[in-house]
Amino acid sequence: MQALGLASQRWGSLTAYFSRGRESRAERLAALLEDLAQFYGVGRASGVDTNVAVLDEADWKATFELPYGLSAYRSDGAIIFLPADVERSAIFRVLLDSLEASPPDVASEVRAECASFRDGALEVADLIATHEMGHAYQRRLFGIGPPSQWFNELTAWYIAYSYLAARAPESLRKLLVVNRAVTRTARPTTRSLDEFERSMPSGQEYARFQALFVARCHDVHRARGARFLDDLAREFRKAPTRDEERLTNPEILCRLERLSPGFEHWARQVGDAPERE
Repeated sequence: MQALGLASQRWGSLTAYFSRGRESRAERLAALLEDLAQFYGVGRASGVDTNVAVLDEADWKATFELPYGLSAYRSDGAIIFLPADVERSAIFRVLLDSLEASPPDVASEVRAECASFRDGALEVADLIATHEMGHAYQRRLFGIGPPSQWFNELTAWYIAYSYLAARAPESLRKLLVVNRAVTRTARPTTRSLDEFERSMPSGQEYARFQALFVARCHDVHRARGARFLDDLAREFRKAPTRDEERLTNPEILCRLERLSPGFEHWARQVGDAPERE
């Protein structure tokens, strides 16, 4: 960040770096993430500080290897990359395309929660920042050692979901309804969690899996609430060895099933095509 000469500002436990002219967007995203930090009791002196980079396309390409707008957390440097120009990002396009193609019942739900399809896609694209903060907190705050990539994604969403349910229920409703549009308009090409693990999908299929993770979080949270994070920490505690990372998907699902029944049934359905109108 320093090499690019980016401006920066401190917000509580966060340091936000931002491209020229993007201070207001950086401030808005940093405020969201700092509220999440406070919800989980993370303060400036906690030792769990996180950096946020809100970048235009030029600064992104000079700094980060992923396509522009594909938000991500990088553990080296504990930094979350977020786009300054959301409408130029691929994820915004996927979300908007899904909303515009959604069946009438889902489109009606979206219109009830969001001012427009565009506004729904914009808000959900921004809420992905809370998911990336979930990645930042999995090991460093909760001590959860993710044994697989899909578990890593699901747990990060659970951290975000628990926060949104408590502090931003209106935003959570928008996330859920936009995700329903994603799953209802998708044409699955990745048929199992094993396939997801072998070759992480991209584009709409990646968005579909993220929506499936959020839907599972929704079901578990109704039964277990934020307590489920404590369950995960006990069951998948970070360790100095890599034993947890050698768990097979059936073993992971068996453990999750004990914590909250329904995971094995959910896993069998991840490759199902949605019903068409």
